Amino acid sequence: MNMLTNISLPQLDEAAMISPNEEWRPETSRAAIQAGVGRARVLRAQAFLAAAGRLRAGLKRLFGIGADR
Repeated sequence: MNMLTNISLPQLDEAAMISPNEEWRPETSRAAIQAGVGRARVLRAQAFLAAAGRLRAGLKRLFGIGADR
C-alpha cells in the first residue's frame, strides 16, 4: 500500500514548506532540556552507586569482611 494515498494535499503543502534544517533541529524547549538534565542526573547517580559497590566489594575482599557469611 502506498503511504502517499493517506496524506491529504494540505499536509503535503505543509511538509513541503519545512526546510531540511528545521525538520532535523533538536528540540530545545525548556521541558526537553530539563528532561535531558534529569537523565544525566540519573546516569551520574547510577555510575556513583556502581563505583561505590565496586569499592565496597574490593574492601570486603581486602579485609576479608563477611568471609564467614
